[in-house]
Amino acid sequence: DAVYALSQFGDAVCFDAATGQERWRKSLTKDFGGSVPDWNYSESLLLDGDQVVCTPGGARGAIVALRKRDGAVLWQCQEFTDPAHHSSLVAATIDGVPQYVQLTAKSVAGVDAKTGALLWQAKRAGQTAVVPTPIYADHHLYVTSGYGVGCNLFEIRKTGDAFTASQVYAKKEVANHHGGVIKVGDHVYGHS
Repeated sequence: DAVYALSQFGDAVCFDAATGQERWRKSLTKDFGGSVPDWNYSESLLLDGDQVVCTPGGARGAIVALRKRDGAVLWQCQEFTDPAHHSSLVAATIDGVPQYVQLTAKSVAGVDAKTGALLWQAKRAGQTAVVPTPIYADHHLYVTSGYGVGCNLFEIRKTGDAFTASQVYAKKEVANHHGGVIKVGDHVYGHS
């Protein structure tokens, strides 16, 4: 019975679906210390259970989870402080641990879906604008972005209580600028 939206300037808003009346609003810049990316905020909000998750970016914590019904802050990941770019978060369960994965212009990272704790992070430099959403499947995370950067595959594993992210490859063949890539069966489809 609700509609959730993120404006280009960083207002995360919940509306009543039947009446259009605003239920709650949070500013990614004022409330969470984010800074508007060069081409404004453009990620899609991630709804997962009772949480609305998004990426304000910045020193106070790159990812924040809000309670769906009232917008109350559930957590903000203070260990992951990359600036926001344009990629959308994805939910993944890796070795039994539910987490959210985000790609920025500095790295790709996974945070605990329940607490917001940083689980793993791998450096992965982007250029100008990092837009496509990551793809996770079977311990592997595929990312791509344009401006000559290309694509990378990371293997994500848990040993004991710690996660690791190891780069499997870095290639230039697929460098999606806008839009995304999709996985169908054993293949990833995109453009360059």
